Amino acid sequence: GEANDYPGMKHFCYLLDRFGHHVDDDNRMDRAKEVLDNIDGRLLKRDGNTSRLVELPKAESLELIGQSFGRKHVVEFDPNKDVLKGRGEYTNKNPANTAWRHKCQARSRKYLRTKKRKEKTDISTAIVKSVFDEGGRFLTNENSLKANFYEMSKEAAVKKTSQVLREMAQRA
Repeated sequence: GEANDYPGMKHFCYLLDRFGHHVDDDNRMDRAKEVLDNIDGRLLKRDGNTSRLVELPKAESLELIGQSFGRKHVVEFDPNKDVLKGRGEYTNKNPANTAWRHKCQARSRKYLRTKKRKEKTDISTAIVKSVFDEGGRFLTNENSLKANFYEMSKEAAVKKTSQVLREMAQRA
C-alpha cells in the first residue's frame, strides 16, 4: 500500500496509539512532543508543487500530531475496497472510488427526484452500507500525508455521499 512508501509510518502510527492514551486538552501537546521525540524530531509531508518529501517545522508537526490522537489510523488501505475522500488524480484512479461513483451515478436521478430529506438520506445511507457490506471503508487524510489515513464515521461517509449525489444530480 501507499504507506509502505513512507519509511517509519507504521512506527509513527504505533507511537500515536502508545502516547495517545488518556490524552486531554491539558496534556495533548506534551504527548505530541513525546511522539515527535521518538521519531527524531522529524515529520515529513509531500510538497504540493514538487511532490517531494519536505520536513515540517516543529510547531506544525506538534499541531498535526496533537490533532491525530484518538483517531483510528489506517496504515494500509485496500484500493479495491476502501473509498478515499478527496479530489484529484490520486482518488479518481482508486478502483474503490470508481465503483462508489458508479453506485452514486446509478442512484443520482432518484436522488434528484426525491423531495423528502429522509428519503435522500436513505439513498445515501444505502450506498454507504453497500461499501461496508463489501468490506470497504471510507478513509480521509486531513493533513496531506497521503499514507496517514483515518476511518471516517458512517455519518461523515453519508454526508460525503450525499454531496456527490447532489453534484451528479446538478450535472444531469
